[in-house]
Amino acid sequence: MQQPDPANLPAPTVSPASPPASFNVALGIVLAAILLHAVHLATVKDDPPPPGTDRALCIDPNRATWTELAVVPGLGPVRALTIVRHRQSLVAASSSVAFRNVSALDPVAGVGPATIEDVRRYLRFTDDGSARSTEADGP
Repeated sequence: MQQPDPANLPAPTVSPASPPASFNVALGIVLAAILLHAVHLATVKDDPPPPGTDRALCIDPNRATWTELAVVPGLGPVRALTIVRHRQSLVAASSSVAFRNVSALDPVAGVGPATIEDVRRYLRFTDDGSARSTEADGP
């Protein structure tokens, strides 16, 4: 019997294994859940904040750390740290609240009338004498 020539034989074909049907069903369920969640997120409306305020920011400069103040639009990290250091010096000298209103920020280096107007809507002030001075107030 004559051996067939290997060069004339057809190349073997390998068909990829199909994933099991249960995998396809599970994948379909996961994709449907993701799609439903995305549609839900796109249609949910949040109540708008009152005019002139940002609900996410309402910071008391008498209690906030410099990192909390740094997120206020118009302040940034340098002004925030300067405000905290100014507050600490005022509290050390008088043992009372450093800032009673937004105008009290005017003597702080780097804070002027334009900055005060920019940050006014993001700040609230306490008058309870509990100004904070912690180690977390500065780097």
